Amino acid sequence: MRAAHELFLVLMLRLAVSHASEAQNKDRNWLTYYSGAEANEKKSSQWTRDIWPRIAHAADMSRTLEIAPGGGRITERLLGVMPAGSKLFGVEKNRVAVETLLRKRFAAFSETNASSPRHATFYVNNGSSLAPIPDGSITFAISWDSMVHFAPEDVAAYVLEIARVLAPGGTGFLHHSNLPQCKGNAARGRAHGADRSCGVPVKARKNPHGRNLMTCDIFAKLATAAGLQMIRSEKFLWPPEPEKHTPKQANLISDCLSSFRKPVRSRGR
Repeated sequence: MRAAHELFLVLMLRLAVSHASEAQNKDRNWLTYYSGAEANEKKSSQWTRDIWPRIAHAADMSRTLEIAPGGGRITERLLGVMPAGSKLFGVEKNRVAVETLLRKRFAAFSETNASSPRHATFYVNNGSSLAPIPDGSITFAISWDSMVHFAPEDVAAYVLEIARVLAPGGTGFLHHSNLPQCKGNAARGRAHGADRSCGVPVKARKNPHGRNLMTCDIFAKLATAAGLQMIRSEKFLWPPEPEKHTPKQANLISDCLSSFRKPVRSRGR
């Protein structure tokens, strides 16, 4: 059964299935959520402990793509380390985040500001497409603390899109779910379309941290099918702060950190 499910996901990737949920999530106070997430990230030093050491020596950030940047807590970190003359492209499904937060927060990095040493542009998408990004134009793709909630068909579609937009030799670092079986439908996961892959009664036990269905192994198969080369696949405890880990949590490593590159000569790309 598991092998059949993995094959199904690979076939979805081959067929470029990308029907993202368009729910508006009106019951969610996004501004409060993003503010809380940013405060937690700075307090727990996720960037300095969990992200930067894994990408510092491998990423060419001259043209960086950030998928689902939310309120911009990792965007700020990226712009702080990207070289002069570089560009960042953020693609986010939540229009509130793009129009109310990202474009205003990073207005100083606008393409219209000729004095800025680096630039940032943000787009609203449908939750699975990178349509505004040209083929072969990105040197580094990253997503942190967002893709863990995405439905597997959306992750598959994003992998295919990343393979399209990455330049030969470009690399990626994605934080996604490592939940092999749905245990319930948490509100956070449902807000990102989890009801299409973890469709269970609302009263059922919630998925750990709102994670959706995906594993390190399935992601690696999707990446390989897209013509990407896996560099590293690392199971990852969430929350990442060691002081928050419990014996029960250690038995369920709900997250995965996947690093990959686009070969200089990629199949048909």
